[in-house]
Amino acid sequence: RYRLVPPVLPVIPDQLIPGGMTLIVTNTATDTNAGAALIYTLVNPPAGATIDANGIITYVTTTNIAPTNVVITTIVTDTSAQLSATNSFNVFVLPSLVSGQPQTNVVAPGGINWFQVNVPPNALAATNTLLFASLPVNLWFSTNLPPTITNSYDFELLTNSLAGSHVLDFTTVPVLVPGSTYYLGVQNPNATPVTNAIEVTFLLANNTNFSIFSIVQTNMSGTNGFLLTWFAPSNTQFHLQWTPELVPMNWTNFKGVISFTSYMAATNSKFQYFDDGSQTGGFGPDRFYRLELLNSPTNTEPEFLLTTTNYTAYVQTLFTVTNNAHDWDIPGQTLFYSVTNSLPGTNYAVITPNTGVITWTPSGVQSGLTNFITTIVSDSGLPTKTATNVLVVVVSASALPSISSATITASGVNLQWLGTTSQQFNVRWTTNLAPPINWLIFPNGPITSTTGTFNYTDTNSQVLMKFYQLILLP
Repeated sequence: RYRLVPPVLPVIPDQLIPGGMTLIVTNTATDTNAGAALIYTLVNPPAGATIDANGIITYVTTTNIAPTNVVITTIVTDTSAQLSATNSFNVFVLPSLVSGQPQTNVVAPGGINWFQVNVPPNALAATNTLLFASLPVNLWFSTNLPPTITNSYDFELLTNSLAGSHVLDFTTVPVLVPGSTYYLGVQNPNATPVTNAIEVTFLLANNTNFSIFSIVQTNMSGTNGFLLTWFAPSNTQFHLQWTPELVPMNWTNFKGVISFTSYMAATNSKFQYFDDGSQTGGFGPDRFYRLELLNSPTNTEPEFLLTTTNYTAYVQTLFTVTNNAHDWDIPGQTLFYSVTNSLPGTNYAVITPNTGVITWTPSGVQSGLTNFITTIVSDSGLPTKTATNVLVVVVSASALPSISSATITASGVNLQWLGTTSQQFNVRWTTNLAPPINWLIFPNGPITSTTGTFNYTDTNSQVLMKFYQLILLP
């Protein structure tokens, strides 16, 4: 007697595929029944999944469904024997990180979300950035498939971080392999979901040498100079170099790192630099330029503009100094200032964190002391760079008095000046400064003030010229 048996489907392991790619799985059944006719169907298949008459499954994914996990279930039926079999397997669809395009996601408590990174064959470096996280997370690197965090070639790039970046190149551990694939995982060690965003940017080598497209002599904001323009991938950075002569050749870098100034396309954006001659002592009869491609994403620190660092401040007198810096990177970055000091109770302040203007009014108890004012400036680049300078401010008991205003009124000429409440003055006058000068002292002195603002009115008859001078009494 002949016994009919159902067909047998193979065991299909779980599959992993980046969103936007096509998965093909051979799910062909075997059947020992004579003359078997097999029909394959998918049960509630995900969009884009089909199966043909030979049991070949094709699953065309799209980027907008990633990340997700779908179950593909197949039923094969032997129509002659009216027997069937079923199997199922999971498909994990990973999002692919596109260079320069941030990916926002939410990681479940205790979970990890993986992203596939396809390294271009001409990549020189990859910057893996956690842009933000609502709670601290870990950023993992894996080349295993499916990706893991406990096997060889698994590395923790960031630990317990709210933001940060990790650069891979040919010398780092892990090493960057052009043309390969690796996976980034955002691990949530918290008991609540975490919203975060990650981004990968590549520094690419070009098969052709980058060249300056145009050099135009022009005037920008009232300054004459040369505007240089060139085109390159948006994730490249350059130093611009110059030399006054080619023999002997001695190239010098302009300050700062130049990134693209106008995004046109990921592979071809506009870079510009305006050379106003300020870094080179003006312009000579000849000038040559060339580009230097940087090997990894970078940022340079700001530079303070002050050349004087020693100052004198006076008791009860406003001291102010503009301690601003310049960032040479292109495009320009935002600068933030903060200050500390060596004297308690200095009562100074930065007017706004974006100006670097420091104001301070020393008190009487600080007379004869020295205040070391330390300014820290930070830029908005990635990674952030800082610079520091120190101003040495000696506090003097009083400033040399001088008349600040002279106003003609109906009563006469009113003189006004600033001092301290402990000071006393006489005022003298003359009509001619040609030697020998004949100074005459007004008799109604000494002049005092309870506020530090001194006033004196000359009620004598006015003459064509009259000069006044203060005498600080001992």
